[in-house]
Amino acid sequence: MNFHASIRTIFLAMALVATVPSFASEQLVSKADFAKPTGGGWSFQGATKLSDGKATLSVSQLGAHQGRALLLDSPLRIPLAAGTALRLQVRFDAFGDGASSARFFVAPTPLPSYIEPYIMPDAILFYVDSPGKDRTSFRLAMKSGSADGFGDGVYAGSWANTQFPITADLSLSVDGYRLVFDKEVQAASGNASGSLFLPAAKWGGDLKFGGRIVNEDNAHDSSMTVSALEAATVSK
Repeated sequence: MNFHASIRTIFLAMALVATVPSFASEQLVSKADFAKPTGGGWSFQGATKLSDGKATLSVSQLGAHQGRALLLDSPLRIPLAAGTALRLQVRFDAFGDGASSARFFVAPTPLPSYIEPYIMPDAILFYVDSPGKDRTSFRLAMKSGSADGFGDGVYAGSWANTQFPITADLSLSVDGYRLVFDKEVQAASGNASGSLFLPAAKWGGDLKFGGRIVNEDNAHDSSMTVSALEAATVSK
């Protein structure tokens, strides 16, 4: 079985502490440059402040489900060669007051005109809830030809709020996926690495990588600060 049928099945041990991996070689596709008004190849929707090597996206209007999106301009592809992967990285620095969620995704093109992972029929989703009292929850999920929703859970857990800033690093290859962090996380369900079924008819072409910060209540407007957004093709 190869990529043109589906992702091959692999199962690897789940670790509570993982280090962002290093690779023998890396071909950078895009690295956000927050010193540039354009963000170095990234498009930002709405109120965005680029300064001090960071980007802060703000939802400038109250109301649940209001949000602002960011999107990598360049298309991406999952490499077919053995031992190679598409690596996507986000470094979270802070969230503003009020309940919100960060909704990052990689999805086949074309995307809906309204950039919201909830309505995408096919996508790999990485959700981060705004910090609770002591911990911040995350969830990796998969949508495959599905109706509106947040997808089927693949891996979920949390990290202590004292861990900010924290880097999430997702690798996708013909052999499966791997999600690791540069700080300690506590797993709640699923596996940090394993297999995904990605039919080539949908996933063999161009993909887009982006995210969205969304209000989860009516009382506050939300914000999210990131200091790294990166996509690269890597090999072991």
